[in-house]
Amino acid sequence: MYKGEQAGVLVLIGVATILALLPRIIASSQKPVTVRFMDYSTAMAAALAAEREDGLCAYSKKYSRKKNIFYSSDSDFQALGFDAKTTEKIRAKMRAGRIRSFADFAEIPGVDTQKLRAAFYPVRERKSESENTHSLKIVDLNIADTNDLAALPGIGMKTANRIVNFRNKLGGFYEVRQVLETKWTDSNALKTLLPRFILNPKQIKKIDLKTATAEQLAAHPYLSKKDANLIYAFCKQHQGFNLKNLQENPGISPLARARMEHYFIFF
Repeated sequence: MYKGEQAGVLVLIGVATILALLPRIIASSQKPVTVRFMDYSTAMAAALAAEREDGLCAYSKKYSRKKNIFYSSDSDFQALGFDAKTTEKIRAKMRAGRIRSFADFAEIPGVDTQKLRAAFYPVRERKSESENTHSLKIVDLNIADTNDLAALPGIGMKTANRIVNFRNKLGGFYEVRQVLETKWTDSNALKTLLPRFILNPKQIKKIDLKTATAEQLAAHPYLSKKDANLIYAFCKQHQGFNLKNLQENPGISPLARARMEHYFIFF
């Protein structure tokens, strides 16, 4: 190869190298782009605030500091300043069904709907894909019969019978999520119906420990035979059994210690 040709090759190599590095050189000469997260977060916060104000969303995950009014307890309403009589009227209104907004409670004397809005997330958009074929009534789990339950979407007569049988063995539900413990049922279908369930814990049929037999105790779903015999023997030996005895007795299973306070009449 002649000297002139060698020089030409070197020139070509140099040009190719410069062209390959040119994009990096240009990029490094430009100022870095500053991402302003503050503008985005501020706009996002404003949008969420507007959404809460309008009550456009009824999902608990967007109202983590609020509760679902259909999961509420009497103490939740009493904490807002409502007496027992007003609380019962609110629950009766929910049992009647078709609660679309807090304005539906305004006709109850003594109810400040602003307090309800502050404590519970909106209910206006509580719609179901089966709204056209099923009424959106609210069902009280502690008094509903099999026909009431079977009328709900996703629940047939067999499932309704299993729920009622489980409820009767318990003596009643003290919280709506207990219905998910019913055996041989579609738990996913029941989860979608939880917002339609309410209950009154005062309707639970409790076991009177002063007169209960070991067999009656063992028949409860939350008590093993060992639990039943231990509680029965304690009652006979000490002529009494209170909540402290239940919670502090290491021989009783954790499930019984945590839940049976709702099902015992202590003495």
